[in-house]
Amino acid sequence: MAGASTVDDVCGYLEGMHIYAYGDDEENDHGWGCSYRNIQTILGVSGIKKPPSVNKMVAVCQGNLDVFGYVGQFLPSKWIEPHQAGCYLQKENGFKTWEALYCPSGSNVDRCLKHTKETVYSKKGNKRFTEVMELAQCLLKHFSSGNLPVIADDGMYSYCILGTRGNANALEIFEGDPHRWSGTRPVQPEWKRLEDFVGFDEQKCWALLFVSHGKHASL
Repeated sequence: MAGASTVDDVCGYLEGMHIYAYGDDEENDHGWGCSYRNIQTILGVSGIKKPPSVNKMVAVCQGNLDVFGYVGQFLPSKWIEPHQAGCYLQKENGFKTWEALYCPSGSNVDRCLKHTKETVYSKKGNKRFTEVMELAQCLLKHFSSGNLPVIADDGMYSYCILGTRGNANALEIFEGDPHRWSGTRPVQPEWKRLEDFVGFDEQKCWALLFVSHGKHASL
């Protein structure tokens, strides 16, 4: 099990974890399986030695589309978003989650949310904000409390945020990228400036899933 650590201004899961990526366990999920791989990474970090296969997770999601608030056609893409990933983790593993929608001025929510209703982010316990500083503060609080990795999805690509470094004014995030297009070489997480990660100059919208071990996710 990878352990959460807090050293000076560094918090999160910084070593000892496996970043699940396209092609792991000889499953062909290239181009659509990134959210499922992020679920596997979170489960691995939580101490589960053998997370379920992508195919098994697909079957669970397909059998619970209404319960998971799925909008649109599930097949043939099998694509899920952070909301459905959270529903899966709640149903199958008992993890508690909350969600956030980062929508800077000028961003297009429809490019981010294709299978989730926007009203999800107005529900009690969830958040919606327009400033990157608000996102930075949420990430800092989440990881300083020893919670599990965060899933971040811009509607095209889904990533795991494993930890943070620095303060809210100049925050870096430890990114686990499941988009390995060839081979099976282990993915190495990388530090990135939060503003670069979210495409601050591109006015991109992001859906985020915050996950905790316990009964109440930390807001």
